[in-house]
Amino acid sequence: MTLRLRLALTLLIAAIPLYFAVSWFRADIERRRVEARIEGWVVDQMTLWGGIAACADGPESWGGNLSPERRGPRRETLRTGRRSPRRGAAALFPDSELLPRSQKRPPLAASLIWAYDKTFVSRNSRAPAFPDELRRRLEQGIDVASQSGEHPRAARTTESNDGPSKPPATSTNEWLEFGMRLHTREEACAYVLFAGAPRWPKDQLWWMPLVAPAAMLVIVLLAAGPMVGRIRQLTGQVGESAATHYETQVTVGGRDEIAGLAHAFNRAGTQVRAHLEDVEARERTLRDFIANTTHDVMIPLTVLQGHLSDLRKKAGTGESVNVRTIASSLNEAHYIGSILQNLSAAAKLENTDLQIRQDRVDLNALVERSVERHRPLASARGIGIDYSVPEQVVEVLGDVTLIEQAVSNVIHNAVRYNKEQGNIAVLLEANGRPGAAQSGFRLKVIDDGPGIDAAERERLFERRFRGSAARTREPGGLGLGLYIARDVCERHNFGLSLNESEFGGLEVEFSSG
Repeated sequence: MTLRLRLALTLLIAAIPLYFAVSWFRADIERRRVEARIEGWVVDQMTLWGGIAACADGPESWGGNLSPERRGPRRETLRTGRRSPRRGAAALFPDSELLPRSQKRPPLAASLIWAYDKTFVSRNSRAPAFPDELRRRLEQGIDVASQSGEHPRAARTTESNDGPSKPPATSTNEWLEFGMRLHTREEACAYVLFAGAPRWPKDQLWWMPLVAPAAMLVIVLLAAGPMVGRIRQLTGQVGESAATHYETQVTVGGRDEIAGLAHAFNRAGTQVRAHLEDVEARERTLRDFIANTTHDVMIPLTVLQGHLSDLRKKAGTGESVNVRTIASSLNEAHYIGSILQNLSAAAKLENTDLQIRQDRVDLNALVERSVERHRPLASARGIGIDYSVPEQVVEVLGDVTLIEQAVSNVIHNAVRYNKEQGNIAVLLEANGRPGAAQSGFRLKVIDDGPGIDAAERERLFERRFRGSAARTREPGGLGLGLYIARDVCERHNFGLSLNESEFGGLEVEFSSG
């Protein structure tokens, strides 16, 4: 459903009760006006035009139908040659003959009038009983009381002054009764009951209540036109922006709510675009990571499979097993294990919401485990590896798994990229007060390998960057070792530095405190 149609239906629903309310208000005002006219007519006829006097002269016969069904007096005179007696209003209000015909006409169709004394009893035997509701209200002290109801012609009959007559016939079933107090000394005419069918004026302005709702509808629809146009413009531009992955900005102008909606969409589009770019970058990184990881794992795995196949053949033919082949196989197996460990650590560190555990970590034991883990690999290449720890246990607070992974990565690089028959030393020194929960420390991994150029040292901390010497000696490699080590140090507030060792190789130092 369009906005214009929705506004039109809303206004139409609101206009229906408004129309009936205005119609009822106009009808109520018209009713009050007609009732006031009736009251004034009766008072004038009784006080000014001889009604009270006629009632006092003959209360037993005064009252009846003001509009009897009869021939007019002039036509009766022409037909019989005699003047017909007065009937209707002319008989009850003798002085009204002086009034114009329009003022003599009763304001109620088929109207009746009767006189009653102070006890609400009429001297005319043909008069009906005074209505109880009107009597009750007049006894409360008011001068005029009225009530409406159903036409009584089916319930009782009325008579004219000359004899019985049919019930007053009208075109409507509505019936009004007025009880009025007459301030006169004539006891027989203390109250008057005037009843009949109302002559409501024809409503020539029935359409007036429709003017306000119709005007509101037209004004709102005209005012909604530019708003609907701007909304359609905003819809089109949003579609175009979405088609370009939110690179195109929405350009709806103004300072109203629609403009605010456009600005909000632009802000949301910027955030979505940034998120999409981040997702795309992550996907590219993930694809590259998976491709490179597959390549890097397949190289040592292929070498390991070749060594194992060669060992199987020699074992089948009874030839002696080459110790260097076994050492190389063990080296490749260690390398594959190192790759998988680094992948696990990298995935864990990728979580920006990672909460670092704050456990007490025994660095003495951690150094010993890391060195012994790499001793078989170093021995296979003829590399000597030793470590030194203080007698007093050095402890820090942190995640033991991540810290041990960082230290193992540095030791693994020293073994893998060192020269044959080289040497590696792992030295742990304590700083600060011994036995403290968070003791300062210095942990150095020193080798006498070929070293790394000073221009490349800082870039070694970049993800997937490998030095030229490392690429030459070991084509396989992820370039994650030092990247993970630096990330772990940053999360634990440790320092990590690369320096040239005094033996010509590389010195990697972890520090705290």
